[in-house]
Amino acid sequence: MKKTTHYTNKGFTLIELIVSVALFTIVMMVAMGAVFSVVNANRKSQSLNVVVNNLNFAFESMIRDLRTGTDYKVSDCDGNNTTDCKKVTFKDRNGRLVWYFQEIDDDGNYVISKSYPDNPGLAQGAITDPEVRITNMSFSLKGAGPNNGQHLLRIHLQGETGNPINNTQSSFNIQTLIAPRALDSEDL
Repeated sequence: MKKTTHYTNKGFTLIELIVSVALFTIVMMVAMGAVFSVVNANRKSQSLNVVVNNLNFAFESMIRDLRTGTDYKVSDCDGNNTTDCKKVTFKDRNGRLVWYFQEIDDDGNYVISKSYPDNPGLAQGAITDPEVRITNMSFSLKGAGPNNGQHLLRIHLQGETGNPINNTQSSFNIQTLIAPRALDSEDL
């Protein structure tokens, strides 16, 4: 009688190990791609949050000053129209002359600046963060006070934030219309 030996396999073959490691590697690469996408989306979201918070603060400050101000004038306009001007001048609630305009900061970024030309001792300079690059800012004035209609000032801002190298750059385009709190009674 012939004796047969029965072997029991209690391990994996080399082929089975190679296939399982390859499958695991593919699944992990897909999962890491998803993780990197989420991280990039989070960076872009944080960058956009910085813009929204900074512009909200700058806009609210400008709007508060302009609503309580008088004697609006726009300058640095294209031609004779007042629909695309780069500077607005007015008197604030304390009677001080104030300018809002776009300028280039020390790092070469365009920012929104505030100036008191008659009072250089007052705080003045950029009111937006350097991370917020203003690519275009324009003021448009309708009405000119008594008998020419109520003042209406439109502010239009375009810009970007973030870094194009790490794919966190975002663009924005904001407009607002401002009317002074004190109505010109002669226009009613």
